Amino acid sequence: MKKLLVLVALFVVTFTSYSATIISADSALITGSTYNNHYGQYGTYFPADGKRLDMSTPTIANGATGYQTISVYSSVSRSGTAASNFGCTPATGNGWRIRINGSGAAGIKFEKIDAFKITPEDGTATLDADNDTLTMGGRIQNAGGATMMAADSDSQWRFAIQAGGSWYISDPVNSRAIGYPATGAANISHTIEATESIWYEYDPTTAPTENGVVDVGAVATPDFTSVTAAGVHQSLISNGTAGNHGFKTFTLTGTINGDGPGPWAPTNSINWSNSDYDGAAITQGGNKGFDFSTQSHFVDESSGTGGPAIYGAAYSPEAAYIFANEAQTNATGTFDWRFSKNNNGGLGMRVGRPAGGISSSDTNATGVISANTLHMFPVAGLTENDADITLQTWSNQGPGGTTNMTDGTIRFVVAKNFSGGTNWAISSPITHSVESGQYKTVNTLTTYQSLDWFNYNPANAWNVANIGSQVAQPYPGDAIAVGFLLSAAGVSTNNNTAFVFGARSFSYTEREWNEYDNDNLVVDMDAVSDTPNEGPGGVQWEFRDIAYNETTPLIVSNSVLGDNEVTNFWNGAPVYVGFKMDGVYPAWDENIDYVTNTESNFNSVAFSAARNAGAGGLKIQWNGPQLTPGSATGTSPELEYTNGRFAAGDKATALLIWKSDEFLGGAAGSTYEMTAANDVLRANIILSQGNGTGDEQLLESGKIRFVVKEGGAYYISHASMITNLTTAEVIKQGTSTSWFNYDPSSLDAVNTSGEAVDPALTDIEAFGVWMQATVATNTGYRKYPRFGLADFSAGAIVNTPNAASIKQAWLDLYSGVMGAATADSDDPDGDGIANIIEYAFGGDPTDSNSEGNKPTHGTIVNDSDEEMFEYIYFERSDAAARGLSSSIKESDNLVFTDFAAPASSYEVGRGASVHSGFDAVTNHVPMTDANKFIRIDINYSE
Repeated sequence: MKKLLVLVALFVVTFTSYSATIISADSALITGSTYNNHYGQYGTYFPADGKRLDMSTPTIANGATGYQTISVYSSVSRSGTAASNFGCTPATGNGWRIRINGSGAAGIKFEKIDAFKITPEDGTATLDADNDTLTMGGRIQNAGGATMMAADSDSQWRFAIQAGGSWYISDPVNSRAIGYPATGAANISHTIEATESIWYEYDPTTAPTENGVVDVGAVATPDFTSVTAAGVHQSLISNGTAGNHGFKTFTLTGTINGDGPGPWAPTNSINWSNSDYDGAAITQGGNKGFDFSTQSHFVDESSGTGGPAIYGAAYSPEAAYIFANEAQTNATGTFDWRFSKNNNGGLGMRVGRPAGGISSSDTNATGVISANTLHMFPVAGLTENDADITLQTWSNQGPGGTTNMTDGTIRFVVAKNFSGGTNWAISSPITHSVESGQYKTVNTLTTYQSLDWFNYNPANAWNVANIGSQVAQPYPGDAIAVGFLLSAAGVSTNNNTAFVFGARSFSYTEREWNEYDNDNLVVDMDAVSDTPNEGPGGVQWEFRDIAYNETTPLIVSNSVLGDNEVTNFWNGAPVYVGFKMDGVYPAWDENIDYVTNTESNFNSVAFSAARNAGAGGLKIQWNGPQLTPGSATGTSPELEYTNGRFAAGDKATALLIWKSDEFLGGAAGSTYEMTAANDVLRANIILSQGNGTGDEQLLESGKIRFVVKEGGAYYISHASMITNLTTAEVIKQGTSTSWFNYDPSSLDAVNTSGEAVDPALTDIEAFGVWMQATVATNTGYRKYPRFGLADFSAGAIVNTPNAASIKQAWLDLYSGVMGAATADSDDPDGDGIANIIEYAFGGDPTDSNSEGNKPTHGTIVNDSDEEMFEYIYFERSDAAARGLSSSIKESDNLVFTDFAAPASSYEVGRGASVHSGFDAVTNHVPMTDANKFIRIDINYSE
């Protein structure tokens, strides 16, 4: 039996390269109007001079008031200074821009570059075929309906990179080619792959030959292994129309070089505590988005914490305090995020009273301030799918024991490398209960699999508290950081109250997946191997709900499915199915020929069984009307029928259950137990948008949950979401997954918002998958969008049955009728046969007409010419395993002499019988006595 492996915490710092977004400039992180004309106010730069590029001093530095995005380094020149300038505005104002103020700028030529260093700064990066994408997005906006340029080539965009100490510039693209119309304003976007593009020599540090016109040199090849900066170049010839010409976002993907210390020098696991910290509290006020390039100012290895570096972010909206005394000015509450000693809250927040306090004469002040602080620890890319997490939180209500803080919440967070960028996931909340105590300590021990997970993006300060939609794969995988978010709110009613909420310690230890053997699989469904290639199609249950029935499978083992009884012969174990449609669908009309009568061929959703290859396995499938008999798809929008009935928001839910006994075919009384070493639930899911043409997203998303049945009760897990056209593997471990009560008779009614329950998982009766898919948009054609289960497996320990469990399994077959009459000597059906006799000979204790296999008898003459009474009874072939034994007893009368064992055995042979599972035991009893009575005694022992 394989053992669960746990990696111990490693304190040796290791260094690694990583591929991700290495430059990310976002004008959404700019606030106010401070930088609108920052490097180009009227007349500041004369045509002969301009502003040249200086990569040693940023034009606008990250962290400056109102500028919370990456530092920008700029170079500009223009052929005239009238009515124009350069600057950087929030995303509502076109970002890094050229500004034209009116007709006075007609004919002026402009050229500028905005450059950004890679993250981390002062390092180098490599661009390769997998990580070399430069992307910009912006908007050209003008007054009225006129355009800002006279011809296509008068507005152009290029990318620039700095590599090996030199600058290079790419081929230009005209604005009209990337989204700018002939009239009016529009968004634009442009993307290139660096290693596949043509580059030219370029020098932004010296003035161009002609101001406002970029100098482009000879074709050159940048050193893509030593990239230090990149940016966007824009040029414009103005026709005097007022407007803005700018880009709002810019990103570059690549791989950070070097193995020296940097902001992401990760370790394999985290074990942080501030118990050894002996310094004063270090605080920071105000909001801050998450920044991968800079460690939080209040904690690093030099601060004396003895732990790993920590990266942070915080957000607290302003909270107004309303005073009954109108003479007192309303105020906003204070907020800082901090690192301090354990007895002052550890790593967290302090929020509360208004700045300047509240007058002691006014006791009716009210107000609530909320705060959110994010704390992340770098880790190495992990290949496993779970982790043990321990977090100790602490709260301080302020003097007097008053409850000034609401219950706090804790959410765990994972940041991953994903498709050259950073993908974030944040968990469902865990409560830090405050109650009425001034001090409260909560220890939380959980795993990533025991929580729901959601999309997350804390790069903007105001998004630190913003939780997105649910995601499918929240597991560490290729994680580069793990951590937690603390959130709380409080009320300050006098000058002395505030509250503190913090984390004193955090540990994260990678947990390896169980590598189970195939003989530990109690469920192993594969839609390909379980449905031989007897035909291309499948079978569908359409136009109707299917009530879940746990005694009658919908798909029977060795059944024939489909037309002509040749399509999809099902080899696999029986499937118990429930299916529910949640939409406005027409009722099935047996009087309509849906194949030939296309006008009545309504849209519908169906539960379908088919081969996995291209068909989705066991799936939810939306169909739709056909245009002509036998036509699978349509391409003429004008022929769409108005009677289509599936539309955006419609859902369908399916429940697929397999019984463990029916997979194993094990002996009666076998039990199936999930242990830490044998408890994997695994499903491969297919989300397909159908076989129509185009890029329609017909399905919005799909959910999958795992289900187990134990002790007659069903339990269901949190959901994993599938949102893209994909085949996805979803895996959970049964013993570390949160389980919730579930009633399959209310198929789609699932509630995982409360406290999880704790099933023993020691005697599991069934395993399964719950699936639900949602329609994104209607279509008039039969494009077959589907959400399917390609394969499913469940691992568990098979416990060999003993006498007691085998007997109990037999009793369980009749428990609904026997009631309490389950003792060996009881006779619930009143046929005069005790339960233990019925058990031994295969009878039914609830049916007086079923007494089991009765003995046979007759007389014979043996080889010694002696007349013998031949008596044959039937003993279970596995009697010993069941704790059963039998013996013949005899007596010479039925009144005065007890039955006793004969002096010697009468048994002369035993072997297979006509009764399956029973051996025939042949006995020859001499007929020498005047009277002899015999009986069979049954003995049972556990």
